Amino acid sequence: MRNRFLFFLFFNLCIGTLYSQDSHREYFQQETDYKISVSLNDSLHTLSGNISINYENNSPDTLNFIYIHLWANAYSSLETKFAKQRAQTEKDFQFSSKDERGYIVTSEFFVDSLLAQTSYHNNDKEICKLTLPSPLLPNSSINIQTSFLLKIPKLFSRLGHSDNAYYISQWYPKPAVYDRHGWHTMNYIDYGEFYSEFGSFDVEITLPENYFVAATGVLQTEEEKLRIEKRVIETLDDNFEHKMESSDNYKTIRFYQDSIHDFAWFADPRFLIRKDYVKLPTTEDYVETWIYYRPENTPFWKNANEYLNSAIWFFSSEIGHYPYSQCTAVDGSFDIGGGMEYPMITLIGNSDSKSSLERVIVHELGHNWFYGILGFNEREEPWLDEGLTSFYENKYFQWKYSSLKFNHQNLNLKLSDISKIFSPYSQEYTHHLATQYFTSRNMEQAMSLHSEEMHLINYFYLNYVKPLAVFTMLEENIGKSNFQLIMHDFYNDWAFKHPQTSDFKRHLEDEANKDLSWFFDDILEKNKKIDYKISKVKSQKDNTYKVKIKNKTGVEAPLTLDYISEDGKIIKTENLDGFKGKKGFEISPEENTHSLFVNSSFENLELDRYDNHARLKGVFKRFRSPSVNLFYSLPNINKNQIYVLPILGMNKYDALMPGIAFYNDPAIIRKVDFVFSPLYSFKTNEWNGFFDIGYNIRPQGNFWGNVRVGLNGRKYSYKFLDENREWFKLAQEVELNYKPNSKMIENQTLIRNIYLSQGVHIWNSNPTIVIDDTYIKRRNYILLNIHHKLKRHHKINPYQLDFDLLLNDKFYKTSLTYTSRHYFKRKFDFEYRIFAGYMTPHYDTYYSPGFKFQTSGISAKSSGDSDYLFDEVFFGRSETSGFWSRQMVQSEGGFKTYTPLGNSLWMSSINASVSIPRLEILRLFAGILSFDKANEQLQNNEIFLYEAGIELRLWKDALSVSVPLLISPDMKRIENLYGHKWHNRIRFVLNLKAINPFIINKKPHYIAL
Repeated sequence: MRNRFLFFLFFNLCIGTLYSQDSHREYFQQETDYKISVSLNDSLHTLSGNISINYENNSPDTLNFIYIHLWANAYSSLETKFAKQRAQTEKDFQFSSKDERGYIVTSEFFVDSLLAQTSYHNNDKEICKLTLPSPLLPNSSINIQTSFLLKIPKLFSRLGHSDNAYYISQWYPKPAVYDRHGWHTMNYIDYGEFYSEFGSFDVEITLPENYFVAATGVLQTEEEKLRIEKRVIETLDDNFEHKMESSDNYKTIRFYQDSIHDFAWFADPRFLIRKDYVKLPTTEDYVETWIYYRPENTPFWKNANEYLNSAIWFFSSEIGHYPYSQCTAVDGSFDIGGGMEYPMITLIGNSDSKSSLERVIVHELGHNWFYGILGFNEREEPWLDEGLTSFYENKYFQWKYSSLKFNHQNLNLKLSDISKIFSPYSQEYTHHLATQYFTSRNMEQAMSLHSEEMHLINYFYLNYVKPLAVFTMLEENIGKSNFQLIMHDFYNDWAFKHPQTSDFKRHLEDEANKDLSWFFDDILEKNKKIDYKISKVKSQKDNTYKVKIKNKTGVEAPLTLDYISEDGKIIKTENLDGFKGKKGFEISPEENTHSLFVNSSFENLELDRYDNHARLKGVFKRFRSPSVNLFYSLPNINKNQIYVLPILGMNKYDALMPGIAFYNDPAIIRKVDFVFSPLYSFKTNEWNGFFDIGYNIRPQGNFWGNVRVGLNGRKYSYKFLDENREWFKLAQEVELNYKPNSKMIENQTLIRNIYLSQGVHIWNSNPTIVIDDTYIKRRNYILLNIHHKLKRHHKINPYQLDFDLLLNDKFYKTSLTYTSRHYFKRKFDFEYRIFAGYMTPHYDTYYSPGFKFQTSGISAKSSGDSDYLFDEVFFGRSETSGFWSRQMVQSEGGFKTYTPLGNSLWMSSINASVSIPRLEILRLFAGILSFDKANEQLQNNEIFLYEAGIELRLWKDALSVSVPLLISPDMKRIENLYGHKWHNRIRFVLNLKAINPFIINKKPHYIAL
C-alpha cells in the first residue's frame, strides 16, 4: 500500500511539473527574435533563404524540445487539414495540379551551432519537433538556424501568388507558442487563425528590382525609399501610364520591427502607392499611412489613406495609442473578398464599393489592437479578437457617419427608413436581423468553442456578429465612459502579451465591480439565451405603476426598460441589473408615455421581443394589434404582423386554382409559425389548399437545435377509375433538429402521425357481405412515420443517409438509403445511391398496393398509389398515360424506367450516374435491382433488373429528364406487351418542393458556404 501511495504521489508530481496545463500558474511569455534572408525566383515561384531565431525561455520550465510550425506544407498535399477544410466549401485546391501547390523544405537545424534532431509531430509535416542538443533552462536563450526552400502555391488561401503578384504570409519556420497552458501546436487552416510569440523581425528580401514591396515593419534600405517616393509622385499624376516591365536585375531590401509576432509581405510590379500621415490623439506623435493598390482599382483606392487615418485616430482614442511608426493597407485584388490582418499591414480583397472597402480596411486595421498588440489566441478563442474588432468597427461607423446612422429610437419602422437601415455605414439593424435569424432557428453553437469545432456559418456569426451585441450590452451596463477607461487599462496592462478569456473576465469584473457570469458562463460557455417578458402592468395612486418582469431563461443579463410614446419614440431608457424569476418595479412614467418595452434595442441578444411590450392603460395591455402586409415587410415588434400573397395553384383535376396565402414572418421563425392557403377550383367548385402551423421550442445548450411541434394538412383532387375524387391529408409532426458541427453534418429526425382519406370505389367481391356506402367511397388510414436524415454538406464528397420507418397496427415498413457524390475533377463527378428495404408481409389489402416497395420510385404512372403518403407534388397524380404520367420522384428502387415488375416486400438497388466532361447538364446513368421472389416474376430464373441511359439534369433535385436506352429483358417484355417504344420510357423529375419557399424556410439552413 505504501509503495502504491509513493508511486501515485511521484506520478502526479511528474505530471504536474512537466508542461503543466494549470491555468493558475503565473504568467510568463517566451520571446522570439528573427533574422531572415530570402530570395524570390518569380519564374519558379520559389523563395529560398535562411533563418536565425533567438529563442528566450522565460518560463519556469526546462525545455527539451521546441515545436516549429511549417505552415506552407499545408499546401503540399490533399490530405492536410487545410485541404480537407477547404474541400467543404471549394473545389479549387482538391483539383489543383502538383505544380500549383506549395511546400516548405528545411535543411538541418542547428541550435547554438550544434546539430539538432528533428521529427514530425504525429507524422504531420506542418509541425516539426526540434529536439534540443541540451536542455534549455529557465531564463536562458538559444539560437536556432536553418535554411529553407519555399514553393509558393497558386493563391488558394493566404499564402500564394496570382501570376506575378505575391502574397507572402505564414511562410517561415515559426516556433509554436509555449505558455502557462503548455505548447500550442496547430495546423494551418482557412477558417481559423493564429497565435504566435512576440519578438523582433529583421528581414532581407532579394527580388527583381521592378517589384514594389509592402511589408510588416519599417523599410531600412535608403535606395528603395527613394524609388518608393518616386512612385508616390507618379501615382499622383493622373496622366501617368504604368507599364508592366520585367527585370533581370535584382535588389535586396531590408525591413525591421520589434514588438510584433508575425511578418508578412506583398510584392507586385503594378502597385501604385500613396502616402499620408495621421496625428495620434492627445500626443504629438504621427503615424505614416501607406496604401499599395493596382491601377485598375484607383477609383476605390485613391482615398483609402483617409480611411487608415481616421481609423488609427479612432482606435487610438478608444483603446490605446497605435505604437508603431507606420501602417499599410494593400490591395489584394483577389476574388475571395474580405481581408487579412498582419502586424502593421493588412491585405484587402476585391471590394465593390468605397463603403465596403472602408469597412474591410477598418476591420482589418482594428486587428492591430486585437491580436496584433493584444496577442489573443485566435485559433482557440476567436470570439475575442474578431468580436472586439467587430464591436469597435461598428462604433467607428457610428462615430464617423452619425448623420447616416439609423436612429432606432423610433420603434415604428417605415419604408422611408430602408435607405438608412441597410446603409453600408449603419449595420446595427442588419446585425439584429442576423441575430434574430440565428436565434430563431436555435442553430448557433457556444461562442467559447475552438474555431475548429465550429460549423463554418457559426464561425462567422459567433465571431463577427453575436459578440457585437454582447459587447454593446456590456458597454451599456458598465457605462460608456467607464467601459472606455476599463478597455484603456486592459490595453495598457496586456499590450504585447497573450491575454485569454479568463484574464479579460477578471479585468472587467474587477474594474467594473460587477458579476459578469451571465455573459462569461451562461452565454459564452453554456450557450444560454436571454429572454425577458413583461408579465403585468398595474396602475397605482399618484400616477405610478407597478411593473412585473419575468426572466424566462434564468440568464441574469442586464436589461433595459424603455418608455415609449404613442408614435413609437423612446422617451426614456432605464438600465436594470439582471435577475432570476420575477421581479417587480415601481415606476413613475413621463406624462406622454404610452407603453413600456423591455430590451427594445437592436443591439441586444433578446430571444423573443414579442412579449416584451405592454401599454400602461387599457384592458389587454400586452395585446399587439395585427398588421396585414403584402408579401413581406420589415419586422415590427409593436405589431402582430401577418403577410398575404396572391398565389395560383394548378393540377390536372382541379385546373387553375386562384387563392391567397396567409403567413407570419418566413425569415425569422416565431414561437408559433404558420402558413394557411385556401385555393378555389372553378372546375370542381371545391375549396382546396394547404396549411401548416408549428410551435417552436428552442432548448438551451449545445446539443438540440430547434424542436418544432406542428400540424399540417393538404386537400386536392385526383382521378380514380376516370372519376375525379378528392384526397385529404392531416399530419401531426415533431421535428427534431440537432446543432451543427465543424464536420458540416446536418442531423434531423421527423416523427409524423399521418391521417389520410381518399375518395375511392372499392368492389365488393363477396356479395354476402353488406358494405356501408360510405365505406365504399372513402379509404381512410392512419400511419406513423419516423424519418432520420444525416446529411454531409461538402463540395467534393457530399452524402446523405436516410432511415425511414412506416408502421401501424397492421404492418411495418423500413428502409435505408445512402446517396453520395464524388468529384474526380472540378466538373466531373460520380454519383451513386444504395437502397435497401423490408416490410412485413401481413398487411391489410384494404390499403393501397403502393405500400409495397416500388422499382420505379414514386410515379404518377402507378395511378398515384406509389405516393401513398401524399408527400409529393404531381400535376397529374393518377395519370397512366400522356405527358403528366411521366413525372416521377426517385425513391425506393430508384429506377428511371417505369415498370410494374419488382413491387415486393423487400428490395435492394444500386443507382449510379456520371457526368459527361464538358457537357455538365448531361449524365450517363445505370441501375441494378433485386427484390423478393424475383425469380418467380422474371424469366429464366433471373434475380436482377437493370437499366442504363442518359439524363438531362437542368436543376439538381428540381428538374431533370431521363432517357433509358438499355433495359433488362423482362422490362422489355412488359414494354412490348403494351406496344411501347423506347421513347415511352422518357420520364422527368419536376420537384416543386425543392423551390417552395415555405418548405425551404423550415430547413435548418446548415449552409455549406
